[in-house]
Amino acid sequence: MLKKIRMCMQRNFTRILVVKGVFTILLCAGVVLCQWPVYLLSIALLLEMATVAFYQFMIHRPTIRLMHVEQSQNDNIRQKRTVEIDDITAALLEDNQRAEMNENNKELQLITNMQFLLSQIDPHFLYNALETIRGKALVDGNEDISEMTRTVADYFRYNISNRSNVVTIRDELCNIRDYFDIIEFRFGNRFLLEIDEKLYTSLFHYCIPKLTLQPILENAIMHGLDQTEKNGVIQIRIDQTERELCIYISDNGVGIPAERLHPLNMMLGGYKEASAKQIKTSGNGIALMNINSRLKLHFGGSAGLRIYSTPGIGTKVEIVLPKICKEDLLKNTADQTL
Repeated sequence: MLKKIRMCMQRNFTRILVVKGVFTILLCAGVVLCQWPVYLLSIALLLEMATVAFYQFMIHRPTIRLMHVEQSQNDNIRQKRTVEIDDITAALLEDNQRAEMNENNKELQLITNMQFLLSQIDPHFLYNALETIRGKALVDGNEDISEMTRTVADYFRYNISNRSNVVTIRDELCNIRDYFDIIEFRFGNRFLLEIDEKLYTSLFHYCIPKLTLQPILENAIMHGLDQTEKNGVIQIRIDQTERELCIYISDNGVGIPAERLHPLNMMLGGYKEASAKQIKTSGNGIALMNINSRLKLHFGGSAGLRIYSTPGIGTKVEIVLPKICKEDLLKNTADQTL
């Protein structure tokens, strides 16, 4: 196509040169011989100008056609690039989805490995040993050791014998009561746990992943309250909306500095840009990330953790999860399996 346009332009340019040459020779002859009147000379000049203008248009018309061809080619290239960009974007999205699925599979594998390790422990031997110690303590009249042994047995029974990944809020609150009793045996009366369970009896049947509250309670004690000289207080409060539960665990400990709190909340919110090094230096970030991952694994992206903290005043951890009964969750899991 371009070759034809170039040949057409060359032909038209040659015609212009020929026409100009002919008219120039005629004009020169008419002037020299003085045989043409003035009006004939004017007409000849006009004809020459018109002919030149016509052939100039004929030269530029292929150029215009060439511009249209180039524009069409550019449009085609632009369209192809747009298609290629769309394909690349779709491929990147697919890769991200595949990466998220791999992360979920890793989390499931981690839970499976944990269950396998727990299954290797013989709980009956442990419970029998603790019951023997408790009986000996009762015989010797040492009620404190007897009570502590019973509490430890209940704590391990919940963590080892209960193989379910999801429990009720009632079970989880009972477990943190046992855990806090063990802490009191160690630290005395330095810490106080405040929770009015009577206010939340109507919420006890809703589901929560096992061992969600206890690690947060442990973080509050070890990284918040144990590093302050004042009497430590931990409060647990539960709010509800039409579809969600919000569990708040607050303490009056040392708090978390802003330079550690911000990347921690970024990671909890799913932003991969937050530095893993910053999370590790926060001390309690790994346990919170594990809890957050398990919440999202069981209940979806809307569930998760959020942390609020002011240095010198304290920290509040917010747990958001849907209002789902254990029976409904087991039924949905069975339906998905089928």
